[in-house]
Amino acid sequence: MIMGNTISLGVTWYNEPKSVTYITIALNYFFSSVFILEVILKLVGLGIKPYFKDNWNRFDFIVVIITIIAEIVA
Repeated sequence: MIMGNTISLGVTWYNEPKSVTYITIALNYFFSSVFILEVILKLVGLGIKPYFKDNWNRFDFIVVIITIIAEIVA
């Protein structure tokens, strides 16, 4: 998923056709949804305290929160 997200973010260019813009926006929402779902499932599956003991989970959580904020603001 991370590689797919990175590739979809990297295929934009100046004066790209609107169809490409719409596709990349849709892909961004798709990947964001997958990452949000991952955080939710891990929080439910592991529990809050065990989830936040792992530094990678903390990092993922922060990235997901920033993504949500960015999508709301934009």
